[in-house]
Amino acid sequence: RNMVNRYEGVTLLPELATFDLSEEEKSRLRPFKGTAPIREVSIILNRNFLKQKLVELLYKEITAAIPEGMTSKAHGKIVRFK
Repeated sequence: RNMVNRYEGVTLLPELATFDLSEEEKSRLRPFKGTAPIREVSIILNRNFLKQKLVELLYKEITAAIPEGMTSKAHGKIVRFK
């Protein structure tokens, strides 16, 4: 981050991380041209997991904390690493 602030480097920031930046820091942001890559988060459970209600509550809390426009895959393109 300090290298970027000194104009000596670049980094990729998740969109959620940009919401808390100062106006000066936001002025240095450069959006992707075209469709931006996105991250996909999955909750993977054992079929016999007994606390299904807990997982459903966790899912609801996570999705409630994310801005509405970011919950759609149309928001960007998932990039596979493997």
